[in-house]
Amino acid sequence: MDLQKLTDLVTQEAKKEADFLLDNAKKRLEDFLASEKQLIKHNQNEKMQEETDQNNSKLNYLRFNLESEYKKKVLHLRFNIMEELRSKLNSALLETIRKEPYRYLELVLKDLNTENANFFINSHLEGIVTSDLVQQYNREHGTSFTWKGLDSTIDPGIGLEQGTIRYIFPLEEIVSHFLDKHSSEINEKFYA
Repeated sequence: MDLQKLTDLVTQEAKKEADFLLDNAKKRLEDFLASEKQLIKHNQNEKMQEETDQNNSKLNYLRFNLESEYKKKVLHLRFNIMEELRSKLNSALLETIRKEPYRYLELVLKDLNTENANFFINSHLEGIVTSDLVQQYNREHGTSFTWKGLDSTIDPGIGLEQGTIRYIFPLEEIVSHFLDKHSSEINEKFYA
């Protein structure tokens, strides 16, 4: 074999070996890059999931706070509306009593188990429920309530005293009873 053929053969073998090594290195580099790319993608997905979870947590916290604040405001508004309604009902009741004081007296005293007691009123009923009205009631119902006038210690309404027993009939009780009786209707209108 001559030297040229031998050189060509060695060159060819070296070229094959170099191509094999280059192909092998290229494949390992591609595998390494694919593996690193997969790892980066996995880390990126984990980080995105972590950030999404944090954002969802913050969003849920904000939603909870907003709902709580909204509920507080609604309850506060409802309370204010109910107080205003209670006030208007008290005024309407007082106006009704002003127009028909005798009827009010009959309604309050009809279920009472006593026929004689000292009779007091609060200043809200002054000039409406009078001594003459109590006397008229006594005549028509066979009772003997004794007019004692104003008692500033009782809530707006009527007070009766029989010995050590004291009966109080506050106007607020009538209004509260009305509100309790119609609470489902009120709530229905409020939350409609």
